[in-house]
Amino acid sequence: MIQTFLLMHRMSLDMRSKRLCECLKRTPAKILLIIKNTDFIYELYKDNFNITSFDKKYMVSFMNRNDRKAEHLIITNY
Repeated sequence: MIQTFLLMHRMSLDMRSKRLCECLKRTPAKILLIIKNTDFIYELYKDNFNITSFDKKYMVSFMNRNDRKAEHLIITNY
């Protein structure tokens, strides 16, 4: 049951990420998006946007769910 919920949640997140990417491709506005780097996110944006990255070390981890060291992407269309 929990595995099914987690799978459905993950699929939902992937679908929302794809939807956001498609929306940003069509917008005439300049956009800047900062998001945690994952293979999935990088693959979504790599062909249509400018991408740079930076490392960040957080001082706290909310309920110990996240790694304190993270790489983020800066994604722009300009």
